[in-house]
Amino acid sequence: MKLLFLLVTTGVMISPAHSQLRVTKSERLPLAKSHEWSNPTFSPNGKLIYFTTSSYRGIWEYNPATRTQRQIVNGLASGYNFSLSSDGKNIAYRRSRSEGVNSTSRVFDRIQEIVVKELAGGAAQVIGSGD
Repeated sequence: MKLLFLLVTTGVMISPAHSQLRVTKSERLPLAKSHEWSNPTFSPNGKLIYFTTSSYRGIWEYNPATRTQRQIVNGLASGYNFSLSSDGKNIAYRRSRSEGVNSTSRVFDRIQEIVVKELAGGAAQVIGSGD
């Protein structure tokens, strides 16, 4: 997906027979064109949008009210299936790291970790790991 669109919905028509959602305005987000953006996820209160790249490298936060963007995480595959807490204060993501890299044989152990990070303070905690 080359461009990420924010759909602002202001009208919902509901009838007993069916429900219908009508888009009344769409806006192109002013995101860097150096990446292909993917997987937009709204915060629980709907005020922020979180997304990653098409290669799942990193997680970003976009604030439509201030039109600002900040990177939350920068890591390989960290954007794959990330999840926000129900109160919107934490984000859980996957982190991959390598241990025991041997420069001649290029043999290494890849460790997968599940990390929870506080969005306001930035503190991160590993809550699970494995091969």
